[in-house]
Amino acid sequence: MVWVILRKTYGWHKKEDHIGLGQFSEMTGLTRQHALRAIKKLEAKHVIAVTKNGNSGVNSYKFIKDFDKWRLLPKKDTLLPNLVGGVTKNGVGVLPKMVHTKENTKENTKERPFILPEYIPKETWAAYMAVRVKKRAAKTTYALTLIIKELEKINKDYGQAPLEVLNKSIKNGWTDVYPLKEPMNNGQSRNEPEGQKSSW
Repeated sequence: MVWVILRKTYGWHKKEDHIGLGQFSEMTGLTRQHALRAIKKLEAKHVIAVTKNGNSGVNSYKFIKDFDKWRLLPKKDTLLPNLVGGVTKNGVGVLPKMVHTKENTKENTKERPFILPEYIPKETWAAYMAVRVKKRAAKTTYALTLIIKELEKINKDYGQAPLEVLNKSIKNGWTDVYPLKEPMNNGQSRNEPEGQKSSW
């Protein structure tokens, strides 16, 4: 959230700017509710200053560079559900370093970045990921690792190159990968059980 404010202000040589909750949500991936909660916490800790704008409904935000003014709230105050203006009367203590807030718990459980195998061209993988994004398929490291394992299994079982299999999925708009079907002389597709109609 702080990086969004910095990008929208100092990134455009401004000290303050109007930023809608929709922009926060889009740039951070957080829901509006979580974005608003984070804003209140930052304001309560005097890391940012928020100027309410009742007319347009879009508040103005400013990053407080003077870190001597920053403060951490005690645990009992940070967990209160409804903070008036984001600041409580007793919010002058120090938050213990080992308290598990929602933010640091999420940070600790963050997945490791996905590493694309060298045998798959980056442009092909990008095209495949575009299909998954459009279909709103999972993009987690675990999900993508399963795709790679399936490509390797297809290569081992059928001798089909991962690049060809991926291109087939891209062409047909599939979010998963399947063995290629090659027509045989009798019209039956290879890899397709005899007497079973193809669902592809």
